[in-house]
Amino acid sequence: MPETPPNHTSLAQLQQAFCRLILDDAPVASGMLASAHRDPARIQNVYRNNLLGAAGGALALTYPVSQALVGDRFFQHVITRYIQKNPPTTGNLDCYGEDIPTYLSTLPDVASLPYLPDVAWLEWAWHQSSLAENAPVLMPEALQSLPPETLPELCFIPHPALRMLHSEYPVHRIWALHQDEANQASTVDLSEGPCQLAITRPARQILISPLEEPEYQLLSRMVKGNCLGDAVEKIYAAFPHFDLAFSLERLIVTGCFSGIKP
Repeated sequence: MPETPPNHTSLAQLQQAFCRLILDDAPVASGMLASAHRDPARIQNVYRNNLLGAAGGALALTYPVSQALVGDRFFQHVITRYIQKNPPTTGNLDCYGEDIPTYLSTLPDVASLPYLPDVAWLEWAWHQSSLAENAPVLMPEALQSLPPETLPELCFIPHPALRMLHSEYPVHRIWALHQDEANQASTVDLSEGPCQLAITRPARQILISPLEEPEYQLLSRMVKGNCLGDAVEKIYAAFPHFDLAFSLERLIVTGCFSGIKP
């Protein structure tokens, strides 16, 4: 077996060097892209533009409302810098860009849009809900045949498409304002306050449902695996007039659950 030369470069090292070369704004500084017939800088630009185009296009599809809020030019600048710092690690771009909301929160240039990161979190939740695996949706009829005394012991299975979001701003209204069917003359009152949202996909159609605070707390506890009785115990202490029957049916109808644990 031939010996490996001392200066042998591993495939991983070569890939890392190539990635740095493509993402670096500096001119080509190595012979990696050397060609007898083509300008290395032009080859570098081709690879870089392909990467930025593919990854940037995926991010634009995931965050269209964020793009609309900051403008096309600034959004392209932001995602270009993001891609250079956080390049994709796989060819599947469906899961790329999860930390864009966090990245936006670090940018001084968007400090005047304090709701922007949460709008982006809502868009990511919508995106992930759309990609979640299919599963049956629990229907209210499933509870009708159960003895009432068994209800506190029931543990519900969260639907794979369920996502939850709490924001200090009415981000669902901001999101809705930028949909095709929205009334462009409408405005959003940021002083409207916090919102608690359930993002679901019943009948393969994504819904963004605002929840009351006790409903959101109930759902949070149920998603963590608490049985119904345990989940609702502390809620009654804080919200003595909480209507469990109404809220539970609402959570079921919006597609939050796929079944009941045996």
